[in-house]
Amino acid sequence: MRNTGDRRPRSRPACRPAGALTVDYNFKSQPDPAVWPLGGLTLGVDGNLYGTASYGGVNGAGTLFKMTPSGTLTVLFDFGGTGNPGHPFAAPILGTDGNLYGTTPNGGTFNQGTVFRLTTKGALKILYSFAATGTDGKNPLGPVLQAADGKLYGTTNWGGANGFGAVFVMSTSGGGYKKLHDFQAIEGENPPAGMVQGSDGFLYSIATRGGANSQGTLFKINTTGTTFAVLHDFVTASGDTPMSTPVLHTNGIIYGTTNHGGSQLPTYGVLYSFDNGLKPFASLVIITSGHVGDAAGILGQGFLSATGVSFGNGPGQIVPINDTAAIVSPLAGAMTGSVKVHIPSGDLTTPQTYKVLPSISDFTPKSGPVGTVITITGMSLKQTTSITIGHVVLGPGVFNVVSDTEVTATVPSGVSSPAKVSLKTKGGSAIARGVFTVQ
Repeated sequence: MRNTGDRRPRSRPACRPAGALTVDYNFKSQPDPAVWPLGGLTLGVDGNLYGTASYGGVNGAGTLFKMTPSGTLTVLFDFGGTGNPGHPFAAPILGTDGNLYGTTPNGGTFNQGTVFRLTTKGALKILYSFAATGTDGKNPLGPVLQAADGKLYGTTNWGGANGFGAVFVMSTSGGGYKKLHDFQAIEGENPPAGMVQGSDGFLYSIATRGGANSQGTLFKINTTGTTFAVLHDFVTASGDTPMSTPVLHTNGIIYGTTNHGGSQLPTYGVLYSFDNGLKPFASLVIITSGHVGDAAGILGQGFLSATGVSFGNGPGQIVPINDTAAIVSPLAGAMTGSVKVHIPSGDLTTPQTYKVLPSISDFTPKSGPVGTVITITGMSLKQTTSITIGHVVLGPGVFNVVSDTEVTATVPSGVSSPAKVSLKTKGGSAIARGVFTVQ
């Protein structure tokens, strides 16, 4: 990992004055670590910003970088080189596992582009290299989307059966790549953007060209690829040639931009909105896991009239900031699942799953023969899926969940001293302090 931030002495005010723009990093000519950052930035749970540059770096094929809020830039990965991804266009997304996921239009085994995963410490894995034939799609420009099912969905700008691009799905581990749709000219050509998922489960995005007017389309597709529909054919009078990923507002309306068209001359593009009747929803901001009492941001509407919030089927607390933003926290008894904000007009449900992390405060006794029943106490234990004593894993039916704060298990044969005690729940894992000694 190379720290390549601006090396000039930096004296920054503790609080930036309102309305003041500060240049945190000046991109320079190659071989600067980052040249032409075409994508946006992604905010990590660590408070740092992550982005890509299409050129620059050691190999000249771009970089994935981290920048602190104070402006120190660190290169996490240099794209390019034999078999590696190259020239990324889109910013990475932050996965629910804390890793970064993205695409490159070049590089990979066949130089037709890749889907990759990168840890925030800079370890990269190519999840998929698009094939030389291009029939599975090639040259993805837009970001991937991690949908509610946890899988990655994206588009390719070229390739597919007809050469006009494709929609694909795959797992975050790199398996199960499947092409969901091959674009035909009448449906749209060369989709350059990522997708958003509506409250109806469908994926929504745009194609730059093609369609009834040959000026691009807005489309939807379900996650199995069995249903595809063009929702709008762009035309110059109301905006054409869309290129950016649309945004789904929590009010259920899709917003986006076009690169050309509109009623004003010259036709420099428009901001548009599209109402497909999607239900309003709530959306967690960055943080999607935590212990009881931990705070997370949430966006939506009607929060000033909210009567409560639930995590899974368990309790939570909501503190509105205003009508569209609030702070929510899981309370004792909260469970892993969607977060629901209760408002008079109906529940607003997050597409994300919030993982309630367990904790272990103690276990007793600390020693005894095989067959000893140990009691583990803590918090958020109701959804326990396994208990491990030493190297022996006890699955469902072998241990007993007494309550959300207590589980019991019998020490099995095969456990050797000293034995650590841990457990897993649907939300995560926890390890107890101390060890169990087999007598």
